[in-house]
Amino acid sequence: GKLPQDVVVEMQVQGGTIEDLLMNCDETTSQFSAVLADIRNSVRYRVRAGRATTEWFAMTVADPPRILTAVLKATPPKYSGRAAEMFDGVVGDIHVFEHSEVEINLMFSKSVQSVEMDWKSWTPIARRDVNGTGANKATGENEDADTDADANRVHPAIPTVLSADGKSARIGFLASGSGHFEFLVEDAVGLTNLNEPTRRLIVTTDSPPRLTVTGINDGLEVRPDDVLSLNCTVTDDVGIGELELSVQKNGDVPQLEPAAGIDRGALQVTHGFQIDMKARNVLEGDMLTIKVKAADER
Repeated sequence: GKLPQDVVVEMQVQGGTIEDLLMNCDETTSQFSAVLADIRNSVRYRVRAGRATTEWFAMTVADPPRILTAVLKATPPKYSGRAAEMFDGVVGDIHVFEHSEVEINLMFSKSVQSVEMDWKSWTPIARRDVNGTGANKATGENEDADTDADANRVHPAIPTVLSADGKSARIGFLASGSGHFEFLVEDAVGLTNLNEPTRRLIVTTDSPPRLTVTGINDGLEVRPDDVLSLNCTVTDDVGIGELELSVQKNGDVPQLEPAAGIDRGALQVTHGFQIDMKARNVLEGDMLTIKVKAADER
């Protein structure tokens, strides 16, 4: 059919008079449109073309929610000996120790109905060993612990506790990986927060102890009456918790000897083990497997 000539939008602010806004026609698409350049109040509106009119519709004008304050508290595990840290604003790079308890408290400019911590990227921390003991073993040289190359790079869902009035929220999780994230906040009418700043959580990992052993090498030949001296040096970023010698003769059960008198909790420990072949009843032709293990205080 023929397009109408005069099409207007009738608008009315609550309690006010009805105003008409002429709609422009796009003859290519046969569509009418109007632009509201600066609308600051909620209105009801309908479209009139000649003697035909639509029903009334409601347009709600509201401010989007804003994050007024954001505070992150990171509580490291007790074994690390580190104090809790506070980060006001939660912007830029935020460094926390691995497996810290992270608690984020947010306050909003208005009541909201949902809050989500949206990870744009996330890399889990590498696992140092299967048992998670933080141990490092040596047979005369350092051995790097295995990492989980197939780790899942999707951050697990983080629950959010919203206050009864919807004006604040608390988010809690363990620091198990690093990445960029945003806070997604939505109010009751579907408006969301805008202009999120850059936020990145960086997890500082607890490096395994570095163990150096001298006085032995693979294939070393000794006599049944020799005394073999092993000199061990261990360093760690948290503190040494254990240093242990393991000696296995042929296929026998390994004999374990913890290092006596070491300064547990120190960042560096040196210790000497003495392996008396005669005392261990080592005979000509026997084979010894010797290992030294160091662990931190986790």
